[in-house]
Amino acid sequence: MALERREVVDAALELLNRDGLDGVTLRRLAKELQVQAMSLYWYVRNKQDLLDEMANAILEAGFEGHPARLPDQPWQDWLADTAHTLREALLAWREGARVVVGASLNRAVRFADLSETMMDTLTGAGFDLMSARNVTLTVVHYTFGHVIEEQAFDAVGDVDEAILQELTERVPTVAAAIDEAEASGRTPKQLYDDGLRLIIWGVTPPGDPASGT
Repeated sequence: MALERREVVDAALELLNRDGLDGVTLRRLAKELQVQAMSLYWYVRNKQDLLDEMANAILEAGFEGHPARLPDQPWQDWLADTAHTLREALLAWREGARVVVGASLNRAVRFADLSETMMDTLTGAGFDLMSARNVTLTVVHYTFGHVIEEQAFDAVGDVDEAILQELTERVPTVAAAIDEAEASGRTPKQLYDDGLRLIIWGVTPPGDPASGT
């Protein structure tokens, strides 16, 4: 059976959605594709190579058609839109955040492309290169962490009442904050945006009057 590399990656993503990241093995993938496991080495060198290609596919699909910053568009709005697009791209696949976070930087070319676009856009908005790097990584890492927690919570489901009671007794302020967040009725997307705004609207390009430098 002649395969294309993208067929292998697509099958791995389907396996990811069904069995989770720990269920994505070359042996299971070969079974899904009805080929011998050794034949997969023509397309991917090892599991890490496969995960790198899966990460590329996740980001490529998520950012297809994502617009560049318009000349009159505030950089904050563009960056927030880009961060939300990243979040949605990761959420489109079961444990998508874990896949992309675990990708090799030299192989996950779509992540490198995204970082390039973000840093280039920020330097164009007046940030020096190191500030643009720091803002980009902070936004990206916040997004990764938030989505990993979202997807982990979805996998666990409802927490046992005994655990909730223990949490309330041990860390009452944390428990109260969780209760208040749930009572607010804010969606995970809105809660994500709350934190994102603290990051984006709390920074300014060096030399900007609002930065104090």
